[in-house]
Amino acid sequence: MYLLLSPVLYKYIAKGVRILLPFFAGYSLLATIFAVPFPTMLVFMVRVLILLFFMVYFSVSLHLHRMMEDNLRLMKIPMVRAIMFFVVATLLFIKSLIEYYKNLEKPVNISHLIPNLINAIVVNWELRDNIEAETSGIILKPYCTPPFLNRSNLLGCVFITYLILVLSI
Repeated sequence: MYLLLSPVLYKYIAKGVRILLPFFAGYSLLATIFAVPFPTMLVFMVRVLILLFFMVYFSVSLHLHRMMEDNLRLMKIPMVRAIMFFVVATLLFIKSLIEYYKNLEKPVNISHLIPNLINAIVVNWELRDNIEAETSGIILKPYCTPPFLNRSNLLGCVFITYLILVLSI
């Protein structure tokens, strides 16, 4: 039901399931060898799939500005502000690392793995002032506080309640 509302996620869920297929095959084999009952094995696999759905949804739908809007009330606490600064800076560093590796030549030899990693760290270290300024700009930018009862929150609560009811049967 919930996935029908977000058809954009189908591609990412299919990729996640494709990545999990070898795990499911290995788990099924080991569970059969150790005589784990089939319903127990099936419930575990369904729970892993539900966890995959949540991870895909949150990773695809997470936007930095939305996260800042949601944490606006907590940002008044100095410790939370420091943690958010660290999280935003880490996300920007990761984004910079991804861009660095996308710009590398495609046929990368395995023997160049360590030098490329060291070079990526050096390049990102040189960008630290820019990333710090961008992080400060993101943290200090004025955001509007979203209402508590919005469509996303209500839909999420209904979905979590539905999962709890189904998994408790």
